[in-house]
Amino acid sequence: MLHKFTRNKILILDAGCRTAPFSINSSKCWQIVGVDINRNALKIAHKKAKNNRVLFMPIVCSLTSLPFKEDVFDLIICTEVIEHIKEDFLALKNMWECLKKGSYLFLTTPNRLVIPLRNPAHVRHYDPSQLLNILEKVNFDVLMYGRFN
Repeated sequence: MLHKFTRNKILILDAGCRTAPFSINSSKCWQIVGVDINRNALKIAHKKAKNNRVLFMPIVCSLTSLPFKEDVFDLIICTEVIEHIKEDFLALKNMWECLKKGSYLFLTTPNRLVIPLRNPAHVRHYDPSQLLNILEKVNFDVLMYGRFN
């Protein structure tokens, strides 16, 4: 699904990006706003983006208090983050609000049915029905879900 974005100039929110390995390495056409609570990780991401000639703006903040207006981003990438957030509904609601209507959220999280060991850094582990339920409560239309390697 993300391949359709690789040729267009679009504004991406990399939510909880850490060092932004996915967004920075995916396309030089993207303009990326990376948010994370870890200032040092954002510094590394910014340096990596500059070296790769990718436009990257780092912002230190939590997903539960995003500083953006409504309808800003063409795509939000949130990989392996939501399971770390106590207020997951609020974080997803904030992402929904700053995502342009008709645009996409690309979200990954461990599946507790496949990875039964509990990671102590995670606030929760989702099974597919739990994740679908919260996404639908926030108003996301889930187009695709499943496992990938």
